[in-house]
Amino acid sequence: MMLPGADAAAAAASARARALLLLYYLPFLVAPADGSLLTTTATRGRRSNYGDDDAIPEPYPYLHSYNATALPSRPLSPDPLVTYKWNDDVDQSQLQLYDSYPVRAQWAAVDPLQSSFEVLSREDDAAGAAGTAGNNMHVEISGGGTLTLDFGTERSGWFEFDSSASLTDDVLRYLTCSLSEYNLPLKEKTKRPVRYNNTHFRLETNDELYEGIRFAFVTFDPPRGMDARFALSNLRVVSQIRPVSYAAHYSSSDELLTKVWYTGAYGVRLNMHRDDFGTVLIERGDRVAIQGDQHPTIAAALAAFGGDDGSGRQVYGLIRSSLNKTDSGCSGCHVIDDGIMSYPVYWAMSVMDYYWASGDVDTFARFVPDIVNILDHAAKVFYPDRPNIVWQGWDDRIDDGWCGPCCDEAQRTFAALVVRAFDDFVQALVVSGVEQWAGLSAAYSARSNDMSHRLTNHSNWSDGYGLHASANAINANLPSLDSGLIEDLFTREFNDVVRICSFAPFNQYWILQAMGNAGKMDHALASIKLCWGSMIKISKGCFLETFDPRWKEEGIMEDGSKAPGSPSYCHPWSSGVTHWLTENHVGIRPIKPGYDGALISPYVSKLNPIVNGSLGTPHGTVEVEATLNDTTCEVQIRASVPVKSRVALRRERDGCILLGYRYGDVEGAGEAIKTYSVDPRRLDNHLHPNVVSSLGFSRILKPGTYTVVGVYGGCFSNGANAIATASDGRYPPFPPLSYPSKSFTDVKTKGNWVGNYGKDGYVLFGFDNGTDVFSMPSYVTNITSYYMWGGGRHRPKSQFRGTSQDMEAYLEAPSGKHARSLGSIGDEVVQGRGLVFDVPTVNNNALRTANRRISIYMVAKDPVDEFVIKAMDYQSRSNIAPLPKIRDFQDGMYWSIEYNGGMRIRLTPRFGSTAISAIFFDTIVN
Repeated sequence: MMLPGADAAAAAASARARALLLLYYLPFLVAPADGSLLTTTATRGRRSNYGDDDAIPEPYPYLHSYNATALPSRPLSPDPLVTYKWNDDVDQSQLQLYDSYPVRAQWAAVDPLQSSFEVLSREDDAAGAAGTAGNNMHVEISGGGTLTLDFGTERSGWFEFDSSASLTDDVLRYLTCSLSEYNLPLKEKTKRPVRYNNTHFRLETNDELYEGIRFAFVTFDPPRGMDARFALSNLRVVSQIRPVSYAAHYSSSDELLTKVWYTGAYGVRLNMHRDDFGTVLIERGDRVAIQGDQHPTIAAALAAFGGDDGSGRQVYGLIRSSLNKTDSGCSGCHVIDDGIMSYPVYWAMSVMDYYWASGDVDTFARFVPDIVNILDHAAKVFYPDRPNIVWQGWDDRIDDGWCGPCCDEAQRTFAALVVRAFDDFVQALVVSGVEQWAGLSAAYSARSNDMSHRLTNHSNWSDGYGLHASANAINANLPSLDSGLIEDLFTREFNDVVRICSFAPFNQYWILQAMGNAGKMDHALASIKLCWGSMIKISKGCFLETFDPRWKEEGIMEDGSKAPGSPSYCHPWSSGVTHWLTENHVGIRPIKPGYDGALISPYVSKLNPIVNGSLGTPHGTVEVEATLNDTTCEVQIRASVPVKSRVALRRERDGCILLGYRYGDVEGAGEAIKTYSVDPRRLDNHLHPNVVSSLGFSRILKPGTYTVVGVYGGCFSNGANAIATASDGRYPPFPPLSYPSKSFTDVKTKGNWVGNYGKDGYVLFGFDNGTDVFSMPSYVTNITSYYMWGGGRHRPKSQFRGTSQDMEAYLEAPSGKHARSLGSIGDEVVQGRGLVFDVPTVNNNALRTANRRISIYMVAKDPVDEFVIKAMDYQSRSNIAPLPKIRDFQDGMYWSIEYNGGMRIRLTPRFGSTAISAIFFDTIVN
């Protein structure tokens, strides 16, 4: 699942190369929307600019059996093949290849006086059409340096190039290639290229060839005095893709939302394999089908690629195949990570997602016994008893990954998930109409009710629920969750841009569902722009495995740069948002499995006035266009639906009240404007009851194309009291960002801490020849630390750096009678989630109006060392301070935070280690 990353020291450019940087920017003149160029042949399945089919043996044929312009242009999609439609009879299990060319190139010379780089020619036959040579750059290199190639968008592929006889074996021994998802080479992906037929070369980093690749690097490092000049041409990424056509589209009045939908779809497509969905694009040892990871992946695949044509049906086949491979519910079955208790539950929910979309009752029936086994195991030990849930997510609030029984928040999150899965299973059994399942559905309904009451049978049961547990409680529709309590939970846990985004977009999928189920659609859409949209601004093509929007919002990263902790840049478990937008924003939902009936419930508001989209179903494509007329306050819906359907809009919107519908067909002419109430039990739909009660329904509409207008009243008279549609914040209707603490850095004091820091207490790590020296304040009982690696938690070791009276960065001795010394802790933490310190504090009524200041002192061991510091409340694990980027601290730096409460502090590396030398404690009286 996570988290091997680049060797940070190797990934950073050497100090000499930084100081002697010589750049050549190569503007490429013509490119499709994603900035890259495409060259393929439509019929023969080989590169048109190769005279020899066998120049490099490739594992798959080049693109074939398709129409490149059959689908509409989608300029906001990162997918270069978004307009391609493959023939219905194409074998989707056989991947196909295409070439991509760089959009930017940069040459960094080790010594500008001894190095040269020249672009000899560039073919800009850039229509990107099949049969053209594309953008074939021809360059000449002399002397040492690194050529960086940016292909604009992440691909699933490998790096190749051609060269003339000038690239001799004597030259080749000093030439290496590398690739990366960001703009620095990965040490573990750096090798000499393999020569084929004398003049063709390929970087081969693993047996399957493909990697997640946006950047490629060619480094020439000859010995001093070597006179070598050589040429490279046709520098390219050979990309693999499953030949599946898009069966849906999405468009919003907010372009960022549109980009999010297509980015999710493209990330899923890149991870489609022969008979399953992969879970990560870069090869790091966990590139396999994992049952829990693929739950949002399958949901997004159903939204973007499922449908009624041959292509869509093969996607259904891929989902069935992937479900078979990851089924741990059958007797004696075992699959990867099924020891994580939530993962088989997610698998069961994917079976039900597939059933609702496809109507495939035979596959559902085949999996029913396995679902029974999975749910029985999940409920065997139930809250408040503490099952060994193992892992619930990568967010600190749910115990930061591998945690065994884990914390209360993780336990409650899992328990509510189990209740929701039981209810979903009952509903699928009932709606199937299979009489032999009547007893099963009644039994599991009773068990669901029992578990629900165990979670809620005491007063103030929800007081300890944090964001993740509250989300799953709402999604499970736990008893006593009336509208008032939902509003309380939303205000306390959701309505804050600092805390709304889970660190893993995988977990954010359920938080997003909860906001929709709570009726907070404008907040949900705003959270998408923050939690997913921010990712698009720093990485192109896919969504990251883990992400904090503050990496973008607070200047930690920019486009193409290295993320803290080195997560995967293309992880399809982050793509559930694509499914959510289709089902909740466009509002296309099945009323019965297989879309034997459809509900059309688009959401529009003053903040989000237009949404359009489509979805492939077994009966054909459903298309919806919805527009809010801000003048008349009416909502016009134009839809094309191949089955019977209803339209449903919110009864209340922007302070307006839904009066009813006006129909555009002859049959509806003169019909009274009114709404219809629908009993959720008769709707046969897996809508949340809270959503059903918030909707006003139209009459049943016949298959075909129709226009329906939702008529609202009271908008003008109630306008002053309407819910605010804007705020001073960047993501309305969320309030502006606010932190409950004060933080700052200090580079002046250096090692002269006595009298300036630590008046209440201190810990000097490794200060006494590797032994910690400490004086704990009365309000701190203990400090614990760990780092996560290899599926477990490890204690960092203190180290001694040395003693010197002349080194001002070294720390003064507490007594002032001994020489300065310096030790550190966390030197070994150079990748992954980073180094964690837990500092619980004891409440003291006398200090209720005082903040405690915790100061961390750091001295870099290497000039490239850089990390970010995340400060959280000790109890809730919610963020309490901005993210500082710690860099350039060779001479010592303090980072201080003032806060009235205990804290968790996480230091996550970007380059080098996260080593710190001391923690100081002070009291600040307000």
